[in-house]
Amino acid sequence: MNFSNFPPKSSDYWEAMPALYKTFNSIQALMLLIIFALTIKMIIDILRLIRDDLVQSDMLTVITTPFNVALCCALGNIFPRSADFLYSIGLVVLMSSLYRVISLLYNAYGGVNNFSSWLLSRGNGRIRLSVPPMCCCCKCLPSPSATPRNLRRLRWVAMQSPLVRIVVQIILLIMTMEEVPLDSKSNQLVTQIGLISTLFGIYITHVMLHNAKEFLDEHGMVVLLRSADVAQGLYTGLKSIFDLLARNSDFGNTDFMSSEASGNFFFNFAATVLFLILAIVQFIYVRPSRSKLFELRVL
Repeated sequence: MNFSNFPPKSSDYWEAMPALYKTFNSIQALMLLIIFALTIKMIIDILRLIRDDLVQSDMLTVITTPFNVALCCALGNIFPRSADFLYSIGLVVLMSSLYRVISLLYNAYGGVNNFSSWLLSRGNGRIRLSVPPMCCCCKCLPSPSATPRNLRRLRWVAMQSPLVRIVVQIILLIMTMEEVPLDSKSNQLVTQIGLISTLFGIYITHVMLHNAKEFLDEHGMVVLLRSADVAQGLYTGLKSIFDLLARNSDFGNTDFMSSEASGNFFFNFAATVLFLILAIVQFIYVRPSRSKLFELRVL
C-alpha cells in the first residue's frame, strides 16, 4: 500500500509500517519528551522570576517554540497526509516567534521609546539595514533614524509574516481541495508570496538583533533571541533539502511510501533533532545565572 496516493486511517498506517519507521518514530517520541521536560523547567523559572508581564509573555512564546514545532513534526509522522499542512503550522509558529523576539527586545528595555533613546545615543543613531551577510549586496539600502515610529514600522514588517503565511496556507488548502495542479502558475505565485513574506520577516529580525548586539551581549540575551532566528533558517533549509532529494531521486521510495512521503518523514525526524539541540542550548543559556532578564523587571 502506497500511502502517498491513498489517505489511510491512522490504524492502517501503523499496522503496515516497517520496523525501521517505527524505530524512528519511537526515537522521535523520546526526543519530544526530552524537549517537553526542558521546556517545562524553563517555563517554571520564567513564571517564578520574571515580574514584567510583557517580557514574561514574550519569553514564554520564544521558549516554547522548539516544543511546539517539534510537536508538529511528530504529528506529521503520525498523520503523513497532513505533513505539509503541519509543516506550515510549524512555520507560522516560528514566524510568530520572530515577531515576539523583536517585541521582547523592545519590552526588555522598557518599551519602544526607551529602546529608541538607547539606539539614538549609540553612534549616529541610525538603524543599519545593510548588515552581514547582506552588507556587500545591499549597500544601497537606507539607514533610517532609530525613532519610535521607525521601530514600530519594523516590528509591523516582522508581524506581517505569520499573518501572510496563514492566509497563504488557507489559499493553498483551498486550491488543493479544488485539485489545482501543484505546478500551476497560480499555485507557484501564492507560494512565492509566502516565501517573500517569510524572507522579509527573517531579515528584519536579523537587522534588529544586529543593531542591538551590544545590548544583547551585555544582558545575556543573545542565545535566547538568536535561537528563533537560527531555527527559522535551518527549519526551512532542511525542508528544501529533503524536498529536493525526494523530487530528484528515489530517496526512500518503497512500497510503503513514495519518495515525497519519505522525504517528509525524514525531514520531520531531522527537524525534531534540530529542535532538541535548540532546546538544550536554550536550557543551558536561558537561566537565572546567565541572563539579566531574570534579575530586573525592566532593563
